[in-house]
Amino acid sequence: MKEKGTIFVIDSEKETLEKLQIGLQQEGYCVRLCLTGEIALAEISIEVPDLIILEVVLPDMNGLNICRHVKKQYKNTPVLILSKKSHELDILMSLEVGADDYIIKPFNEKILFMKIKNILKGRKAIDTSDVLDDTLITINNIAINPAYHEVKIENKFIKLTALEFKILYYLMKKANHVFSRYEILEIIEKEDYDMNGQYIDVLLSRLRKKMGKYGKYVETIYGVGYRFCTELPVYI
Repeated sequence: MKEKGTIFVIDSEKETLEKLQIGLQQEGYCVRLCLTGEIALAEISIEVPDLIILEVVLPDMNGLNICRHVKKQYKNTPVLILSKKSHELDILMSLEVGADDYIIKPFNEKILFMKIKNILKGRKAIDTSDVLDDTLITINNIAINPAYHEVKIENKFIKLTALEFKILYYLMKKANHVFSRYEILEIIEKEDYDMNGQYIDVLLSRLRKKMGKYGKYVETIYGVGYRFCTELPVYI
């Protein structure tokens, strides 16, 4: 079987490492196991993997420091957090430092492997066949260009992850249309996974923050979902 890519698994739990090694190898991936952050950073400096599965809780360092380092040095390398930490703040902090996704232990292997497949597919190329076209969209000094995967605000570039880019593109393409959380999950995943509305709330919160004062154009419709406003609403 031709290998689909190299995945580093960074986790101090041997049971998790063994489980993932067997499963990922059966899926056709080359797997490298790292028990500590120090070992992981050394291995990454020698060979940059196609994807990293990372536990935040490590014996020698905070896994978020590894994520931050990877995103700074190898910005196109996806990092998927697989952690026993389940608090909303932990998820938000992980996404804030650049993690591409977050899964809470215990985990479902089928869901994890499908997420890995989708992340790697997105890394190779943006799927423009049924999701994005090459049309430049400009609204309220915000310009999004799918052809180059670029976003400018007041003619200055801002960096977005693939998920953030896809969400903003859809919101702007159908400006003023209200998307439910479930619809947004379908947009970014194309599958009905075991994620909930909180996951989408965290992603939209991070997107707004990166947009600065223009984040207010991404409006929360409480109890319904989100929309991109062409004009800021005035409530009485």
